[in-house]
Amino acid sequence: MDYRDLAAWEAANPSWGVTILPAYADQQLRSKAEGIVRRYNLNQHTETETLWLPAGAWDACAEPEVDLDPALPAIVAWDAARKRDATAVVALQRQGERVVSRARIWERPINPANGQPDESWVTPTAEVMEHIRSLWRDYDLRAIGYDPWGIKESVQALEGEGLPMVEVPQTNARMIPATEYLYELITSGVLAHDGAPDYARHMRNAVARVVPNGIRIDKMRSRKPQDAAVATAIAAYLLMGDEPEEASVEPSFWELT
Repeated sequence: MDYRDLAAWEAANPSWGVTILPAYADQQLRSKAEGIVRRYNLNQHTETETLWLPAGAWDACAEPEVDLDPALPAIVAWDAARKRDATAVVALQRQGERVVSRARIWERPINPANGQPDESWVTPTAEVMEHIRSLWRDYDLRAIGYDPWGIKESVQALEGEGLPMVEVPQTNARMIPATEYLYELITSGVLAHDGAPDYARHMRNAVARVVPNGIRIDKMRSRKPQDAAVATAIAAYLLMGDEPEEASVEPSFWELT
């Protein structure tokens, strides 16, 4: 059953309507990640407590025949690697009522000799930058969002070439609405992606963190690559339009420390 359906709550809680009331359910659904709601309110096992998307929601958006249109405006976001982590570049484009998404991902290959990530691999930054340039040449890019951590020199080089680089630090004020918007695009079937397995894996690995005023995608301490999910959220944030006022959201404990 849909975990947001109050009939599911009634079926799972013998005290529904007595100690478990609709107002409480509404508060939990607005402030808690799906995995937490299912575990603590519906008595269900989940793959992870921080489950973000409903099972099957991402796969249902696969439409390999739909691609980016060079004639329409597009948004690109770049989530860069930290040390040898994965790097992802994601493009979003409105096409009528649809939002088309395409991603390219770079991550450490597995060493076949020992089954472990190849420690000698280093993010091919020059290749990533050339891919961003190719998107700039081929499409009508209105903005290229990025988190400034560790890539300032690369960003400055692209800015010097005229690319529309837009700094998007991953603060709660940005990532909460971005996460909510992306969630709606996916669960409503508006978003269309090509079904790439690595993109799907990054979306499945995405961690939802409960913060003041909402839920946001966050890498936290997870070692599973989810950079494409973060890049998609950054692109979704830019697609939404004007930034919300930073002062409207209190800083989280993690931002203060």
